[in-house]
Parts: sequence; C-alpha cells; structure tokens
Amino acid sequence: MTETTSESPGRARPDTGAEPAEPAGPERPLKPKKTHSVFGELWFMILVGFLVVVIVKGFLVQTFYIPSGSMETTLLCNDRVLVNRLAYLGGGPSRKDVIVFRNWNDTGEDVTPTPFPKNVVNALREGIGFGRGGSDDLIKRVIGLPGDTIEVRDNRAIVNGDPLDEPYVFVDGEGPAPDFGPVTVPPGHYFMVGDHRNNSQDSRQEEGGRFVDEDAIVGRAFVRFWPLSRLGGLEGPPDQTDVRLCNGQTAQAN
Repeated sequence: MTETTSESPGRARPDTGAEPAEPAGPERPLKPKKTHSVFGELWFMILVGFLVVVIVKGFLVQTFYIPSGSMETTLLCNDRVLVNRLAYLGGGPSRKDVIVFRNWNDTGEDVTPTPFPKNVVNALREGIGFGRGGSDDLIKRVIGLPGDTIEVRDNRAIVNGDPLDEPYVFVDGEGPAPDFGPVTVPPGHYFMVGDHRNNSQDSRQEEGGRFVDEDAIVGRAFVRFWPLSRLGGLEGPPDQTDVRLCNGQTAQAN
C-alpha cells in the first residue's frame, strides 16, 4: 500500500525567497504641512524689510519736499530730493553744498534741537514715504564757511575778495536784491543763500548776517529724484531749457 503524505499544520514551508507579508494594521496619519511656519517666516521677513527701509530713509537718508521757490531753478516747487544725514560726521559742509537745516526762530537764533520722540515720529513718516521733511527745515546752498568774509553784489557772492563761480544762480524779472556785506562768518557757523538770489530769505536777512549753527544741519541734499524728468544732481542748473516757477510763470534755466 502506498502512503500518501500531507503537510502537517506546524511544519515550515519551503523558502521561496519572498518576504513574509506584514500583518495588516491601522494606517499611519499623514504629517500636516508646515504652512503656518512658512507664513510666519514670510511676515517676519516683511517686517524686517520694512524696519530696514524705515531706518535707512528715516535716519540715514531722508526725502525732502520743496515747498517754495527760493532754490529755483535748481529746485522747483514740489521737487523731492534725497538728503544724506551722515554726510558731515567727519567734518563740516563744503562751499556750494546744498544742505537741509533747522529753521531760525523769530529771534534769529537757531531753533532748539527737536525732541527725540518727534525725531522718531518724523523718521517713521519719512520711512513710509509720507514725510515732507521737518516743519522747521529749510534748504539752501552753503556760500560762506567759518572765518570767510562774505559779500553779495548784484546777486553774486564774493568770498574773501574773490567772486564765486555760481552757474546755478537764478534772478527773475523783479530786479536784483540789495547788496549785502561784508560780514565775517563766526566759528562753527555757515552763511546760507538760495539759488533764486532775489527771492530767498536766507543769511542776508539781517544786516550782520544770519548764520546757521553747525548743530542745526540735518544733512546734505545730493540728488533730485522727483519728478523723474528732473532727475539729477544739485551742483549746477538742471539740464533743461524751460521750467515753470512756483509763481506759475515760465522761465529759462540759467
């Protein structure tokens, strides 16, 4: 009789080379995407970028709005310039620099320094583009340095006896301003005059000179950036023939 064998329940099956299947179990939950952290980093970068702009524009480089015609035709009403607030950390202005400085009060002396909180508010306004410069700020051109002897004859400056080369000077049809001087600029002060030589309230407003204390200087204006059609420096007259003055008239630039 031939025996027939069968596989016992406990006997191992021959190795076929296949991995045994893992027992079925509950599905593993998917990891949530880190969208919240991505948005958080994005907002942080935006905030940092905003603060950098505020610091640069408010404390290092300031925009300044031109409200009057005293610097025509180099600067016209509604022009905007950039002002380097750190230009004079290593020394005072040079002759012919265009600078922004705090205005004089009614007594002719320089105004007191702006309180720190007001400086911060002004800086923030400048940083986001809503500032027009401080309410007490003026913009003029440096003509006299400490120790210089200054005269103004026929709207032209004479410094230490020599006529100053001034291609930027503009004189309208109202005639020349009265001659001025001579006066000597005291130490630590500067003699400031507008380019619109017969329509500028400046250091000539007092018989003995109305000088600007170096501590009142805000910074040096170095470029006219708006409107774009007048983009350029402030060393000489703008590169265009006809300009509209603040009084509505049209004049040819010198």
